[in-house]
Amino acid sequence: MATGSYRPLAPTRCTRLPNQSGEAARPGARVQRMGKPLPVLADEWIRYKRTRTRRGLSVASETAYRADLAAVARRVASDLGRRADPELLAAEGGGPAPVGRPDPLALLSLDDLTEDNLAAAFAALVEADYAAATRSRMLSAWRGWCRWLARSGHLPV
Repeated sequence: MATGSYRPLAPTRCTRLPNQSGEAARPGARVQRMGKPLPVLADEWIRYKRTRTRRGLSVASETAYRADLAAVARRVASDLGRRADPELLAAEGGGPAPVGRPDPLALLSLDDLTEDNLAAAFAALVEADYAAATRSRMLSAWRGWCRWLARSGHLPV
């Protein structure tokens, strides 16, 4: 990209399956329909990132990835009208969350990670006056996670 050129932030490539039968978007693609809860998948992605890098991830990087995923998930859940019920989240395998703050990823499923939902969440971040660098970092985290979800067979390509 040329210096000084502008590239707008694009929504992530997370998309919904075209039908409820579990058929993948393209022939031969293997997709797991009834899989693990999103907090578990986020943990697996971070573990994957930790093992794939030469020096691993620092605690600060892992914390930042989790916070970025949670911030956008909170927006998506809010847009979908979902509220956090700590007992329900624990029963669904939402995993441990800080006391008094259930993991917002546990409010969502893979089917909720549509382009429209994520684009609306990122648009809300602009309206909430998040800095461009912060939005860019969050988008990078979501793109990386969605890419991993697709490559590992949890989302269609």
